[in-house]
Amino acid sequence: MKGKIRFTRLAAQPNRSGMAVPQHLEAKNIICDLTPVVQQFSQLMVSSGNHIWSRAGHLHSFSQKDKAQQNPMAAIRGDESPLSYLQAAVCYHELQQYSYYKDMQWDSQRILDDPYIDRVTRLGLWPFRKMARSLDPIFFYDSLHHPVVIFYTYQNTDGESILKHLHRFNFEGYLLKMHTKIVALNTESSFIWNRIGFN
Repeated sequence: MKGKIRFTRLAAQPNRSGMAVPQHLEAKNIICDLTPVVQQFSQLMVSSGNHIWSRAGHLHSFSQKDKAQQNPMAAIRGDESPLSYLQAAVCYHELQQYSYYKDMQWDSQRILDDPYIDRVTRLGLWPFRKMARSLDPIFFYDSLHHPVVIFYTYQNTDGESILKHLHRFNFEGYLLKMHTKIVALNTESSFIWNRIGFN
């Protein structure tokens, strides 16, 4: 793990206002231009000559240069700063909301950090035990020098849970692979703690 940088949950929020983000529509004959979703993030942009679309629950980008469809993240460019990778990870989830694979619980406001947890704990509203490790969003380079972003979110379906979202980017660009797992679960009858999620 090299170049580890911690962020606050606010750094993970879309930080450019005034973008007319389309509604989540999945009807067969509706095509949504998702460029404004990317434009919400100050360090990201859609490459010139590319478009990101959702059509009937399918996401793709289209390049005018080679007339080919590809992964939407392939059309995104940025300054390759740690913040840009954090924003790209969040943007990935935002784009997925326009697909069949959308997460009904996703909201960037659900991303956690330590100060937020401290405030909620002082109010007596934190439903989990004290966390042994930080839940701040982090960026680092793995052993193969791939950028990696990890953040945690709070979910409240079938009990309350904390999910770990790991995003490993390609060596160049913003194509990524994402893995999510539950690291803590609090139901009315029991508390389950998965320490593996914090290793």
